[in-house]
Amino acid sequence: MPDARSLGRMLVHLVNMHEAICTSSESHANVAKRLGDFALTTTRMANRNPQAATKLKRLSQVLDTASSRLGASTAADAGTIPT
Repeated sequence: MPDARSLGRMLVHLVNMHEAICTSSESHANVAKRLGDFALTTTRMANRNPQAATKLKRLSQVLDTASSRLGASTAADAGTIPT
């Protein structure tokens, strides 16, 4: 049950992050980092929940891809190379 609550909180944060990136490019780097953090968290959840592992791993991949793309876009806009 704790993982279900964590997913619920993550959803609230994702909605807020969407709003943040739509209103200000200054928040993009922070949102990219948080998406990466959420990807790691959902990977850990997948390891604890075999019944939901396939869906959680897919979610983790999507979050990681979004993080990478947003981070790369942010770095390109700033003229830097992402780490």
